[in-house]
Amino acid sequence: MYTIYHPFNGVLNSDCKRGLYEYVIVHNVDAVSLEDAFRKSQNDFDDVYRSLNLRSTSIGDIIKDDTTNEYYMINGIGFTEVPFTVVSYIDWGNYMALTEHLAQQMLDNPEDYGLV
Repeated sequence: MYTIYHPFNGVLNSDCKRGLYEYVIVHNVDAVSLEDAFRKSQNDFDDVYRSLNLRSTSIGDIIKDDTTNEYYMINGIGFTEVPFTVVSYIDWGNYMALTEHLAQQMLDNPEDYGLV
């Protein structure tokens, strides 16, 4: 399995600059290689991906190999391994659930948090 990341708001990072863009997960692809994951995230070649109404994955986007937890930036030709820190994103669903859970704990046990 491979995870496809695009810069937030669909911008293009065609210069492959690091640290300028916040990336978000756009799709998970069942593929046998980075090249296959790239191909399966193209509107021209994959009907499933095309049905998601996403732009095709391109230069400057990131593909994560979920088996090895390695991240690769797509270059003009090939891929460059990048540190996971290049992909800085927040899973807002989990963040909100954690925040709500903590808030409820504080309401239920205010003395534990120095609120009483």
